Amino acid sequence: MLPIFPLILLLLFNDLVISSIKVNVVSAMIMGLFLTMIFECIRNRKNISNIFKSMQVFFDGMGKQFATIVTLIMAGEIFAEGLKHMGVIDMIIEGCKSIGFGAIPMTIIMVAIIIISSIVMGSGAAPFYAFIALAPSVAEAFGIQPVVMIMAMQLATGLGRNMSPIASCVVAACGGSGVSPVDVAKRTIIPMLLGTAALILADVIFFI
Repeated sequence: MLPIFPLILLLLFNDLVISSIKVNVVSAMIMGLFLTMIFECIRNRKNISNIFKSMQVFFDGMGKQFATIVTLIMAGEIFAEGLKHMGVIDMIIEGCKSIGFGAIPMTIIMVAIIIISSIVMGSGAAPFYAFIALAPSVAEAFGIQPVVMIMAMQLATGLGRNMSPIASCVVAACGGSGVSPVDVAKRTIIPMLLGTAALILADVIFFI
């Protein structure tokens, strides 16, 4: 119950349920941490000092994730700026325009690029942060709202990651079940491709 306590707080205290009280992610996580510490102190009264020492794990994990995300964002920005200064983005945009591509084909191309990158890298975050900085300029060139293209790309990274045999989620599941990651990846391809098609269709119907 305690691991999902922050999620329960976020689902309850928002504009859709209880709008009079606002709880953000940081507040929910800290409240969940301190509630856990209270229960642990009640459960292990003789080892209270060790319980408070164990709090360091929470902050170490938070710092590690923060460093990872910042590194990915910085690397993605540098990658995007490099492509822009080399003229690669302008070349892609002009090439697609000369072929006659519009907003829908360009969205499909961006989604396809990020899915392939997710499969190769085995990660959703790395390719997303690498290509997110390119999305605004590409979207504006084809008359699309940047958030529409970015939303499709963000959802596509999760779908692409599930088709990768080197993704951490696939490897962890296979390690516990004794199944080959390649076999699992093969079986996820069809449902993930159907999900991608549904994603693009919904994007076209509701936003483009």
